[in-house]
Amino acid sequence: MKKLLFVWLLLLPLFSAAQETEPSPEVSRSLAAGDSLLGIGNFEEALALAQATKQKVLEQAGKNSALYADCLYLLGRIGKESGDYGPAEQYLKEAASLRKDLLGEEHEEYIQALLILGANYTDMGHYKEAEPILENAVALAKRTLGPTHYRYIRGLIFQGILYETLGQYEKSERIQLDALSIVETHYSEDHEFFAILNNNLGILYAQAGRYLECEPYFLRSNTLVKELYGENHIQFAGNLFNLGFLYDNTGRYAKAEACYLQSKSIVENNLGRENFYYAGVANNLGLLYYHTNQLEDAEHYFRESIQVRSQLLGGPDPNTATTLNNLALAFEKDGRYEEALAEHRRALSMREELLGKNHPDYAQSLSNLGNLSLKMGQYTEAEARYEQADSIWRESLGGEHPHIAVNLISQGICLSKAGRPDAAEAALTQASSMQRRQLEKATRYLSESELEAYISTFHTYQDIVQTIAADNIDTRPSLAALCYDNNLFYKGFLLNEAQRMRRLVNRTPAARETFELLSSYHRRLAQEYTQPLGDRQGTNELESQINELERTLAQAVGGFEDAARQVNWQEVQRQLPPDAAAIEFLRYRQNEGLPNDSIYYAALLLRPAPALPQWIPLCEEKQLDALLQAGGVERQADINGLYVPGWGGAAPGKATLYRLLWAPMEEALDGAQAVYFSPAGRLHRLNLGAIPDEEGRMLAEQYRLVRLNSTRQLVVPHAQDSVSARALLFGGIRYDMDSTALAEAFAALPAQKSIASRGELSFESIDSTLRGGSWAYLPGTAQEVAALAKILESNGIPAEARMEYAATEAAFKQIGRGQPSPHILHLATHGYFFPDSGLPPEPAGGGGRSAFIASDHPMIRSGLILAGGNHAWQGKGPLPGQEDGILTAYEISRMNLSGTELVVLSACETGLGDIVANEGVYGLQRAFRIAGARYLLLSLWKVPDRQTTQLMEVFYKKWVEDKMPLRDAFLAAQRHLRDEGWPPYYWAGFVLLE
Repeated sequence: MKKLLFVWLLLLPLFSAAQETEPSPEVSRSLAAGDSLLGIGNFEEALALAQATKQKVLEQAGKNSALYADCLYLLGRIGKESGDYGPAEQYLKEAASLRKDLLGEEHEEYIQALLILGANYTDMGHYKEAEPILENAVALAKRTLGPTHYRYIRGLIFQGILYETLGQYEKSERIQLDALSIVETHYSEDHEFFAILNNNLGILYAQAGRYLECEPYFLRSNTLVKELYGENHIQFAGNLFNLGFLYDNTGRYAKAEACYLQSKSIVENNLGRENFYYAGVANNLGLLYYHTNQLEDAEHYFRESIQVRSQLLGGPDPNTATTLNNLALAFEKDGRYEEALAEHRRALSMREELLGKNHPDYAQSLSNLGNLSLKMGQYTEAEARYEQADSIWRESLGGEHPHIAVNLISQGICLSKAGRPDAAEAALTQASSMQRRQLEKATRYLSESELEAYISTFHTYQDIVQTIAADNIDTRPSLAALCYDNNLFYKGFLLNEAQRMRRLVNRTPAARETFELLSSYHRRLAQEYTQPLGDRQGTNELESQINELERTLAQAVGGFEDAARQVNWQEVQRQLPPDAAAIEFLRYRQNEGLPNDSIYYAALLLRPAPALPQWIPLCEEKQLDALLQAGGVERQADINGLYVPGWGGAAPGKATLYRLLWAPMEEALDGAQAVYFSPAGRLHRLNLGAIPDEEGRMLAEQYRLVRLNSTRQLVVPHAQDSVSARALLFGGIRYDMDSTALAEAFAALPAQKSIASRGELSFESIDSTLRGGSWAYLPGTAQEVAALAKILESNGIPAEARMEYAATEAAFKQIGRGQPSPHILHLATHGYFFPDSGLPPEPAGGGGRSAFIASDHPMIRSGLILAGGNHAWQGKGPLPGQEDGILTAYEISRMNLSGTELVVLSACETGLGDIVANEGVYGLQRAFRIAGARYLLLSLWKVPDRQTTQLMEVFYKKWVEDKMPLRDAFLAAQRHLRDEGWPPYYWAGFVLLE
């Protein structure tokens, strides 16, 4: 699917200093006025004035005059810019011929006429005519005017646009970078050439699928255009349009819509609707609404775009073909296959006529027809079209273009349906490798939020791969290996990247500067790799510099190389002892080209060599949901029901957590003692170790269960900073407001350069379900912290307890500043989590939901309550210069806890959060992981105060006094409460994460 972009083609000045005869003042004013009207897009008045001036010049000077040539040239430019290409061609040809006769072919006025004539042919789609004219004009300009003259640069710009349109991206890039180099050396920084070339290079990289390189060019151009012309100029509309294109392609739909609508408004205000600018905006708005499943709006804008272009041109052109293709896809998405087929064929025919059969756009039409044939069950036709498209793209775009990977996935679907699973696996393996490389490269260019938007575009493709694996696993068991590798790559990808970046930020500024320099070298190398082998320059030197910088970073930041490198299933397998297994749980939406509502769970189970990973189907999500809704995850009786043997009866066929999630794996786990597993979907909210089998034994009593974010961690262990052998405990906290006590606690803290404020969050309401809108004092936590401090101190571990009003948010944020974070961080307090309401955030000052409830950021909707937190929770601001006492997960994620071995969140629901595709839980657990903590002990539901205190005391005694391994001590503490007769509600809510 393709969108349109606005290219800067320049409005060339009318006169040059070399003109032989001076025009009369009246003629001069008329021509200048026409030129100005053209500049602001007032084509109708410009045309009327130019025609009147031509008639006047004809009467005064005759046809054989330079002034008459100027009038023809102005009329040609007006026709070109307004899309009236036929008359423009005639005017420009006459102007060029007359100037050649009068002034000679080396005169710059003749060169100017050739340039705009060649550009007009490019707009018309007459590329065979455009290329030699522009080539001649550029050669003349360089020879007669010099390689720094503005007409020579304009010629390079026009050539770059031509070759970009022809799909010759390498040639276009080379020409435009040459032009930019000249401009940077010989022109001022605010010259319009900078805006033009940055915009057009951004377009080039966008069309070539190099989205990661687009944005800096577009933004630089945008800034210059705003400074040169203002925000209401038509050229600013074009730049907004191009930014919208980029945001749409990288999944940032809200930003894209805002850019498109602002661009559309500027175009309508300046030019109305009957123009090519409006047609382009309409096409791209249609495409945006297609992506967001607003198909009625999509069809409306596609038809409007086609209608406008047809009225303006009266015949076929490449952009009309693009919009026809998009309209066909909208019909296809709506299930209107016959209408889609007709429009696809129209687009294919138009592209063949205008662009030829070797153009990337022709390949796109073939691939789209293949997709439609696939949906209609015509597998032979689909496969042939996919193969033809693949061949054209590889020849024209190189072997790594995103289109090729998507086309290969479509081929995989087709081959699977046609009963050729071996060929399907080959196609999917190749596509998966390409997409992993594309995403890995993205980490070198995109910010954290941009990377999150970009990775979301890959989710559908992973659903397809996993659906095909499920369908063909009996005949192609090696598909499980492909899925395992994909999960190792995608699961926690953003978390790994955030951890890596946080380590850089927390180290010296020099490490950060080294990373930024490394990123710039990667960008330059990526550009060189797009060139043919013979045209690449300086790649060996760049690769050497990159290797040297990566070694420097590896020395400065432990774990840098490991965090950046990718892992395969064989590496995980090599880390498994003979009695161990690794499990990657999967949650995927069934998708064989058309996604449906069926969501499935499966396990990828890996045993020591020589075994391949095994694909083990588990259940549908609706089966799991029915069980969780019946058993609940909040009330005591319901939670006990999920984890008590025989709940609801143990009749054969009756669903239980064990039967749905674990029994299907029992045979494959035969002989396993240790099981390293990574949950997915709903499994993040379950304690698998507490699930009883058919005999009532907990799984944690049969296996040593190790819960990981990804089994990748077996290969790339946690990078721990130097450890400070001390503990910091928060508990017995006073949540009500005592301004004097809080001020004294604040003053007692070490001097602070700055502490982030949450004043921008407006807590305008309270949650009515929370004890009347306030958090109650937890007496058990005071006892808990006092007891734990005593245990730690008696075993040689210095322990600081922050209690009552000393347990402030400001005190917490001092952790990791100026000294390593504590070895143990224990927080016995209230926690909160609010699911995404699905409602838009409210404007500041409006009543209703509070900001942390209504936020669209899941790391704001999860957090901990510290001293004085009730004041802000009830909608009141913090004391001047102090924190509000509500510590969000987002704030924690910005801290440095890389010296902390264990974080204990002895609070309610601290393990909950929004579950996001491959990233797992967005909440407190993610925050502490990003901050650098190694182990997390947290809760899945509202835990009782007294029993939690008992659990923690037993855990610390067994870990610190009895010297049991951390995980064994935790399991022993849970078993202790169970043996005392406490049902699962009181102890199974806590899980240990690594």
